[in-house]
Order: sequence, then C-alpha cells, then structure tokens
Amino acid sequence: MASLFYAFYLLIMRKGRLKLDTVTFTTISMLASSVVLFVIAMFTGTPLWGFSLSSWEALAGIGLISQLGGWLAINYAMAYMPPTIASVSLLSQSVFTALIAIPVLGEKLTPIELFGAAIVLFGIFLVNKKMFKRKVAVTQEYD
Repeated sequence: MASLFYAFYLLIMRKGRLKLDTVTFTTISMLASSVVLFVIAMFTGTPLWGFSLSSWEALAGIGLISQLGGWLAINYAMAYMPPTIASVSLLSQSVFTALIAIPVLGEKLTPIELFGAAIVLFGIFLVNKKMFKRKVAVTQEYD
C-alpha cells in the first residue's frame, strides 16, 4: 500500500509542481497529509497527547529534519530529474535508512537484508546507467 500511495504522490507532485514552487507545494502536501493522518488517528483512537517532553522533542526532530527537510529536497530535485530516474532512485531511502540505523541505533542487519539492499542499489545503478547512456538531457521543467 505504501508503494501505491508513494506512486500517487509522485504523480500528483509532477502535476502540482507545474504551477507551484517547491515550498508552496510542500506546505500544501504536508498540511493535507496532516489532516488525513489526524482523521485516521481519531478514527482508530490513537492518542495524540500525554507524551513526555523527550518524546515531543524527538517527534519535532523527526518532523522538521527528516520529513520537512527530506520532502523539500525531494520536491526540489524532482524539477531537475527525469521521472524514471527520480522514482527509481527514491527506492534507496529504505536502504540508507537501514544503513544509518547501524551506527545510530545499534541495529544489526541480517545477511538477507544486506543482500536485498545490494539488489536495490544495483537496480538503481542499472536504471541510472541506462538513462545516462542514452545521454538524456536533464532540464528544469518548472520553477
């Protein structure tokens, strides 16, 4: 389901960015997502308060650094990348998240997870190599 929604997001973003700049599109996108997640939380009875200060600080860090920073970077970059390269390259997020979790969280990856990460990165390499072999001109599609 996540892949399906991610694909829909990329398609909507391609259309939305034709008329909106990066910050405006990201703001609208994050506000809409927040409303949908709030409705889901209310429907499922998920608590939204009662957490410790350190939990709120962690959530603020996640929201401002990973989410806001990440989505601004993705939405900005999509104006300069062909959609094929961008969508395939975004698959690297899970690989890099897992690799960063090793030193930061002390996670240990299993051999099958490392093998899967290698397959994903190799696939990204092949798509990028093929696209750039064709000497695809990358031009900005919108401001």
